Amino acid sequence: MSWGLAVDFANTVACQACRCSDVLSDPETFTRWNRAHPELPDVSATTALRGDLISLRRDVRAILERQAAKRPPTSASVGRLNRVLRTSSTHWRAEFVERRWVLTEVPEGLSPTQEWRWRVARATVDLLAGTLGGKLLKCRAPTCDHFVVRRMRDQLWCSPACGNRVRVARHYERVRRRAAA
Repeated sequence: MSWGLAVDFANTVACQACRCSDVLSDPETFTRWNRAHPELPDVSATTALRGDLISLRRDVRAILERQAAKRPPTSASVGRLNRVLRTSSTHWRAEFVERRWVLTEVPEGLSPTQEWRWRVARATVDLLAGTLGGKLLKCRAPTCDHFVVRRMRDQLWCSPACGNRVRVARHYERVRRRAAA
């Protein structure tokens, strides 16, 4: 299970700093995003599904937000995530792919929509229960609303663009203060 799916899904919100739109607001954008994630079943982007996924995203974001702030999650968000996870029994499938073994958890008895939600919920738990949960942070750019899992100890931004914006703003502030002095 890919923990990156949880962060990718949480980051489907519109973000002024990153200049991206809300992936769940538009059927075409959602379909492109969904197809870029082969671990998810291909589902039709109906209005009802998108509404359901917006609720799931709200819970995932609330849990990740509290994790990034080093605070425990609310029991309501955890309860809703657990309800999604309880919808399936699972089994494991072993495959030999590209010269290595891959172990995949396979949910049973779910519709494609239910499986979609289950996979996102499971990826969220994998992220938080694993060693990378402590590396989760919210992008430090003032207008950015995205999450990032730190790859380096001093990483503070979700993208080079956010880091550049912050550094440029600091530079112009120093220049402005010098000129005013």
